[in-house]
Amino acid sequence: MVGDRPLLDARGLTKAFGGARALNEVDLTVLPGEVHGLLGENGSGKSTLIKILAGFHAPDEGELEVRGESVRLPLAPGQFRELGMSFVHQDLGLVETMTLAENVALLAGYPRGSGGLISWRRARGGAAPPRRCHPAGDQGGLPGDRPDCRVHRRREHLP
Repeated sequence: MVGDRPLLDARGLTKAFGGARALNEVDLTVLPGEVHGLLGENGSGKSTLIKILAGFHAPDEGELEVRGESVRLPLAPGQFRELGMSFVHQDLGLVETMTLAENVALLAGYPRGSGGLISWRRARGGAAPPRRCHPAGDQGGLPGDRPDCRVHRRREHLP
């Protein structure tokens, strides 16, 4: 089935800085409709993996396929966008009162209407406005009550 074919398939990505191995034969497969989050301790290679996929670092070893086509590494600057990849970095400074989609749109940009103002109707594709995440104790309920609030809840519990 076409939907089962990976959009992104990285295999054996390895990267060392001096004598320290930041990545050791990392595999990552992303199927259509999936969103992945990378979690790990400092020094576990999260940023290095993303920087390889963004073309900032060249891997020492490994292969990358996008939509079944082999892609030469390292990627050229900005090529990740042309390949349909997008990243939300750990130091983004999320706006806790915004939905997950609105936070992602801060990077990608919003559709504009007349006068250069954000067209919320076009941004939602004509759908009803999203419900907001509210801080604990607010009338809107506890953060994390809805899927669009998961980022808010997770950020609250981090040390």
